[in-house]
Amino acid sequence: MNADESILNLEKVDFKNKHLLPEDSGIYYVLDENNIVWYIGKAKNLKKRWNGKAHHRLYQLSSQSRKKFSIHYKKLSEINLDEEEKKLIAKYTPHLNSSPVKKKKVLPAENLLRETILKLPDFLVVLGIEPPRQINKNAITTEWWSKKKLAGLQIIHLVLDSEKLIEFTEQNIEIYGGILRYAFDTRKAYTNLWEAPHKEYVRRYGVVQSRILVNGYVVEVSMLDKVSQILTKTRMGTLVGEQIKIVEADILDQIKADLKIPIPKDFVNKIKPYLQDPINLVFNDDIDKETLGKQIYKIKEEYKQGLRGVGSRIAKRISKGESNAS
Repeated sequence: MNADESILNLEKVDFKNKHLLPEDSGIYYVLDENNIVWYIGKAKNLKKRWNGKAHHRLYQLSSQSRKKFSIHYKKLSEINLDEEEKKLIAKYTPHLNSSPVKKKKVLPAENLLRETILKLPDFLVVLGIEPPRQINKNAITTEWWSKKKLAGLQIIHLVLDSEKLIEFTEQNIEIYGGILRYAFDTRKAYTNLWEAPHKEYVRRYGVVQSRILVNGYVVEVSMLDKVSQILTKTRMGTLVGEQIKIVEADILDQIKADLKIPIPKDFVNKIKPYLQDPINLVFNDDIDKETLGKQIYKIKEEYKQGLRGVGSRIAKRISKGESNAS
């Protein structure tokens, strides 16, 4: 229902400036740019009610990206809040007041790491595990390699066989970038995401260096050419419970000097053999392994058929945020 003058003449703040609400008790109305009443509520402290992500309707309102909301409010004694709220909801019948609360589903980071391994089963190899880095927690600024959140955490190093991936994509840089984005760039909600030091480069061309925090460990992925020639001895093992190739311990020290990966040499030299899977699964959710394993072949064919890439309908949808790359 549209708001009438009794609402429109009230004090208001833009939705994006909800932190400017007063610390008074009162009734509030959420309106869109067409003055349609979306929600009516009460609060003992208007500012605190909308602080951060506290409000139970925040996700539903924030997901309406094309709408411009404002919060109109009327200061009112706490004694009268319940009665006034009920009366106003009955009068204006806002949509959200009668609809179920929807919350964004957040998946554990262990799922994302498992999915990435399953998406690139032939291209990822565990190099080893590095003891916690010396990090100054009091530093005002820290570089990529010494982020404060890494303090005290062991770092599992993976290498991605870029030469083999280029061969798989038949030297097509667009397919190559598309597969890397599929593996490392996601629009789903996880507790932690893959992050990189140069986000714009990753978005356009694919990952060069990436990192994720999972269940008390750091996992870093680096590009490496000629993996099969350098990592001459590997065995099968697991990482977060998923099958993956692992560099044999007896050649790790031999190859460290020849590794041309974007990691400071001091850190590379401290990498120890990866003997067993250290990451305990906390959630162990069911994952569609078969579909994930086949998807890079489907992506490759869709690029070759013009269904993906520059000018395709999928590209246009992704650019508008309407499609998940996976």
